[in-house]
Amino acid sequence: MTNFILARVLALIPVLFGISVIAFFSLAFCPGDPAEMALARLMDTESPPREAVKELRRKLGYDRPLPVRYSMWLSRILKGDLGSSVQSGRPVFKEVKKAMTASLELAASAMLVTIVLVLGLGVLSAVYAGSFFDFSVLGLSLVGITLPDFFLAVLGILFFSVYLNWLPVGGHGSLLNLILPTMTLAAVNSVVAIRLMRTSMLQTLGSRYLLTARAKGLRETAVISRHALRGALPPVVNYLGALTGHMLGGAVVVETIFMWPGIGRLLVEAVRSRDVFVVQGCVLAIGIAYVLVNLGVDILHAVLDPRIRNGEEGLDANTGKT
Repeated sequence: MTNFILARVLALIPVLFGISVIAFFSLAFCPGDPAEMALARLMDTESPPREAVKELRRKLGYDRPLPVRYSMWLSRILKGDLGSSVQSGRPVFKEVKKAMTASLELAASAMLVTIVLVLGLGVLSAVYAGSFFDFSVLGLSLVGITLPDFFLAVLGILFFSVYLNWLPVGGHGSLLNLILPTMTLAAVNSVVAIRLMRTSMLQTLGSRYLLTARAKGLRETAVISRHALRGALPPVVNYLGALTGHMLGGAVVVETIFMWPGIGRLLVEAVRSRDVFVVQGCVLAIGIAYVLVNLGVDILHAVLDPRIRNGEEGLDANTGKT
């Protein structure tokens, strides 16, 4: 297992290098002068002083060639220095850390609810395929796929905040503030995963190797939980891993509507104000988060199927063998 994890970590080195390149050049080729646009937004004027623009360009390193700027930026990154925000003057590392902590809080709670929904509704829908419960789950998931996240967010605010006055409209700092954005993210992202869990579970339940388990006298609940569920999880784990990355960096709409100070909202605000160092720090943090999530998914796959970490193929859906 150690060798498997080490190989996966070494394989991430070129990926992390690519992420650093993307993070650095994320605003390099955009039209306009980032220094002038940042000062214009900071000073609330269309024509900031030329000397101030020149000084900011020198501070940002825009008076040097791109390769030199990248090497200087990368050397600072390796030392843990992400620079300072043009708009606030605060260290980018602290701003990104604060925003990423809020995003992790929201993503973790939303993923927990999503996993409960997927394992509960997806498995039961497959076990009782063709029943009223199954058709109800399929119908609700089909409706959920068509509903955008902003619609569910506004609907939740109107019902739970305006009409019932149970939950706050937005903000951050308490458990009540977390409920609405969590349920919105979970509802939006779980519908496809539920259908995927149902399909994968149905394929596994129809496999031949489960007949052996039943012939040994195992109860149906043990057959499902010990054998069928384990065989059905790998594709669902892959999808949930991608969802986790999306929740960390792509939940911009939900974070904006509920005024949640996450990394997605910080990135959008930084792009609007052309705050170069903040944009680079956000892209770098989101990229690293995706990489770490994928590493966790690979390790979980190896736990579910030991043949994967030995470089062999996974379980066959019919025989349970490689």
